[in-house]
Amino acid sequence: MKLIQGINAAGQNVVIQVGAKNRTSSYEPKPIGWSVASAYHCFCEFHDNQLFKKIEDGNEFDSNNFEHLFLHTLRSFAFCYYKKKEEVDPENKFTDGFIGTINEVLSIMPEDDSLKFKDKASYEKYNLHILFSGYERIRVKLIEILKSKEYSELIFRKATFPRFPFASAGTLMAEIVDLTGKKLSFVSYDPSSPIHHKPGFILTILPSKKHSYLIGAVIKKDANAITLLKKFDALRSGQDFCNTLSGILLSSNKENTFFHPKLWDYMKLKGYDKTIVEEINNERGPDTFYHDLMKS
Repeated sequence: MKLIQGINAAGQNVVIQVGAKNRTSSYEPKPIGWSVASAYHCFCEFHDNQLFKKIEDGNEFDSNNFEHLFLHTLRSFAFCYYKKKEEVDPENKFTDGFIGTINEVLSIMPEDDSLKFKDKASYEKYNLHILFSGYERIRVKLIEILKSKEYSELIFRKATFPRFPFASAGTLMAEIVDLTGKKLSFVSYDPSSPIHHKPGFILTILPSKKHSYLIGAVIKKDANAITLLKKFDALRSGQDFCNTLSGILLSSNKENTFFHPKLWDYMKLKGYDKTIVEEINNERGPDTFYHDLMKS
């Protein structure tokens, strides 16, 4: 995060958090301290220091090292997981195994389709729990990989670019559409599960001293995530790719996307700031991403 910090009028080192909430609960980019921006309150200090030591403390990131790719992926996912857990479980009732939440989902699930919900609140509650069930499945799988070191259980996509003045990390839990715009049915990578999970695409934009790295990852056994990955791979032109990438950052990763202050000043000078504010406040539903460019 030090690589994208700038000095504000008060002489403080800051970055621009794109998805910062204002007093009206709308999103509006604002400067925050780089140390605050880089803090993930997901692990205790001991585990945080030990777990990520190989990619921190001055250790150079190796884009060909699958353990390095996995650790960045795990950390990017953890941020989104705990943000969503706060929404679903504000009183922290559900801890190990996710049993309570899954049972609650099943108790309110309609017999045929979501149209049979009695009210909007019940449907939104159902949708949010279904969404989080996907996060929980990914968490369980990532912990399994962490213990077994079987990094081949993830499929990675990586790319190297000239150094970008921004950083981002998060998880896209996506709707998949076909060429007609119709949603495809979701297939759980656990056939025994009665819940159909949305596919997760974990994305990290990592600046370094010389380059910026893109790290994308999906679970190999998640059929819909593979479909999503194929659509991502099908983006041939540079403009299509950049439009789709920016769409993911501004929809799913906005709270964990950070600009260099000079980049934000440039965007405001060019009038792009209004477009970005509209994008980050656009209601898409829980982490859904509707975009023509995602239709292969």
